[in-house]
Amino acid sequence: MSAPRLRAPGIDPSKAAAAHLEALSVRIGSRLVGTPGNRAATDYVASVMEATGLAVERPSFRCLGWDAGEAVLEAGGIRLELKPGPYSLPFEGERRLVAASSAAELEACDCSGCILLLHGSIASEPIAPRNYVFYNPEEHQALHRLLDMKKPAAIVAATGICPTTAGAEYPFPLFDDGDFDIPSACMKDVEGERFAGLAGSSMKLRIVSGRRGEDGCNVIGRLPGTDPGRRIVLTAHVDTRPGTPGALDDASGVATILAAAELQNAAHPGGVRPGPTLEVAVLNGEDYYAATGEIEYMKANEGRWGGIALVMNVDGAGYREGSTAWSHYGCDSRLRRSLRTALGRFPGIVAGEQWPQGDHSMFAMQGVPAAAFTSDRMAELWSQVAHTERDTADLVDPGRLGELAAALSCLANRRFLSSHLPDQS
Repeated sequence: MSAPRLRAPGIDPSKAAAAHLEALSVRIGSRLVGTPGNRAATDYVASVMEATGLAVERPSFRCLGWDAGEAVLEAGGIRLELKPGPYSLPFEGERRLVAASSAAELEACDCSGCILLLHGSIASEPIAPRNYVFYNPEEHQALHRLLDMKKPAAIVAATGICPTTAGAEYPFPLFDDGDFDIPSACMKDVEGERFAGLAGSSMKLRIVSGRRGEDGCNVIGRLPGTDPGRRIVLTAHVDTRPGTPGALDDASGVATILAAAELQNAAHPGGVRPGPTLEVAVLNGEDYYAATGEIEYMKANEGRWGGIALVMNVDGAGYREGSTAWSHYGCDSRLRRSLRTALGRFPGIVAGEQWPQGDHSMFAMQGVPAAAFTSDRMAELWSQVAHTERDTADLVDPGRLGELAAALSCLANRRFLSSHLPDQS
């Protein structure tokens, strides 16, 4: 079977996606929540949606902005530059160094008023923010309680690479949490072993960092349907980690769903599409410690989840190597079979493994059928590119984004929906 046409009249989805990718990841760049770059990105997305003919809402929320400068640790003639922990409070002072490599060592030590060096197994993965609602294991909560009791003056964490939760960032911040009030910074794990040997000596630590109140917003665009009680949702996240242009995480996702919306609007020039409303939800907080944009969206949809017939989330798609991979969540056998058939018409899109680290999980937890689209080289991207300055637009193939935009538009059309989606609950 030949691949379907990738264009609606007047729309080249590859060129459209390339333009959006350029705007978000090159002209704007880093899009950390609460920064001018983030506001510029949401402004851009809203302007594209409006020009496309979608009805646009920009539900706002309060968030933290973060200003960071240097972080330096000095001892015995050694001066080491550190990375300030995201949203850390500032610190400057000279204190005794105490080191702990496990929860048992931390519990046994006296570090009140000291600089606490966490290294080894206790610093092997990022600690979930105190109030993060989507993932907060008991061992992380127990560490927070223990640190509250121990009351160190500041924390220096010696960390490595943890691709599953921190991407390729090295060293990764152990604490990325605006609700965590112990000043913190991080160093590479290899440096940590050297400084652990200096435990008991006096050290000088300086962390230049500050918080400020800001506003952020999601951007929601809708193309009305003749069945307004039901929705098809296309979603991607616009925010990034600090210091990364976030081309694959997730400017490429936003670019793809904007191009898909342009295809849908071109196919329905009257402004009303047959069947469910198409909702394009650009969320703002997937890489933010509090996931505030996602929580705002959940509140807005309380009691309305049953009206979403299908959500399609794009995150990490368009990598120039490999193929686009899709996976399903909470879909019945009929919908899974139909997704396989429809997506099988697009040669660059293949079935992939399920992965929970994305906004589709938020929908699946509410019982909404979901499909997620990423790269089949996701493991490679997470270990080498994600959350770093290396996540640049030259890694993205616009042709892959155009193909995926066409596939999403295909899945959102009336013929597919009327034949394959379950009845509204």
